[in-house]
Amino acid sequence: MRKILITCKADQREVFWWDLWKLARETFIDYSIRHGYEYCEFWYDDFDEARWPGIVHGRLPTWPMDRSKTSPCWLKIPAIAQMLEKYDLVVYLDNDCVILDQGKDIAEELPAEKWLAMHDATTAEGCGPNVGVVVCRSAPAARKFWREAWDIDAWKTAKWTDNGQVMHLLGYTTAPPLKKIRDTEYTPGYHILGEEWNNYAHHGAPCRIFHAAWGKNGEWKLEKMREALRGAHVAAG
Repeated sequence: MRKILITCKADQREVFWWDLWKLARETFIDYSIRHGYEYCEFWYDDFDEARWPGIVHGRLPTWPMDRSKTSPCWLKIPAIAQMLEKYDLVVYLDNDCVILDQGKDIAEELPAEKWLAMHDATTAEGCGPNVGVVVCRSAPAARKFWREAWDIDAWKTAKWTDNGQVMHLLGYTTAPPLKKIRDTEYTPGYHILGEEWNNYAHHGAPCRIFHAAWGKNGEWKLEKMREALRGAHVAAG
């Protein structure tokens, strides 16, 4: 089985974001080697704008470094879609994640009868199925899902725009109060990951992957990621 772990790059001009990306990728590369993944990072120039209209400009949120560009948070959707054309299994991680526990392959968490797994962070103000950590097996339904996750326009009314696309396809509201309201054609293929695989508050809870998801500030995220790694090293020692 060909497996790949992917993430988004950062821009060196964004000082703290660049540093947190380097910190994250160290843990991603180690994990890839340990569990037999290829590893790949992507950026705007890795995509054909004709195939993915709006990827360079035209969607919200915009990129703080260049307000004429769509935010890099959108790049994950076409990245997953394109990798599913080449690989049997794709793991995507946001670059504000760090892997704290290298011991278990996240692919083992995806049941044989399912093709998509994410943690469900549904609360009244939350973000539902969270696209910051994704495990996806290549299947016709999976490839259709990620193409549609680009093509629909749920982002226009979603609180979490790129995540809103996925929430809509899985039958969730896309703005508060957040809740699941229906099953969809994709529901049978979806599996919910345990919180330890996409954990936002590692203190006092099991945590394999820590995700500094809620802070918008790169400096804050970087410190939380370092703090999580320090705690993991102490626990392991």
